[in-house]
Amino acid sequence: MRTDRNNTRVPLEKMQESPTDSVQPDQSSGSHLDSVSGVDPLNEIPTRRILVVDDNADSAETMALLLKMSGHEVIIAHDGESTLEAASKHRPEIILLDVGLPGMHGYEVAQRLRTLPENENLVIVALTGYGQEQDRQRALEAGFDYYFVKPVDFSKLESLVKDLSRDLPD
Repeated sequence: MRTDRNNTRVPLEKMQESPTDSVQPDQSSGSHLDSVSGVDPLNEIPTRRILVVDDNADSAETMALLLKMSGHEVIIAHDGESTLEAASKHRPEIILLDVGLPGMHGYEVAQRLRTLPENENLVIVALTGYGQEQDRQRALEAGFDYYFVKPVDFSKLESLVKDLSRDLPD
């Protein structure tokens, strides 16, 4: 069991698989942050602030581009420390978080994010190559809300983001 963002107890089987400022690379710490934003005036779903976290720059940039094309504001981070920094600075509503990050892994990032009261409504989605049941359990315990195994079917992820957009406060 885990408490969801509305403080409702959610059984393990409910954990689903399925589905601005420009920030320059921080040369001093070795972390990299980028910002990409976009608005689709024809999109009926509100634009959401989404933080994409992946140590593979090509994967992160591709995901950011797809989300931008769907009308969302997107921030990119490539490691745990820059994720915490970006989450504090940009206050994303959704974080798409790779588990296998260099240094601080995604489980620890999720745990740290969950300790902060300002992240009460934050939705954390695992995008990972780890697909074993124990990996899913560990993600649930760390505070992830949803779990996707790479390669991610973008249409399922997009559907989840749209569903979440209906539930998140404007």
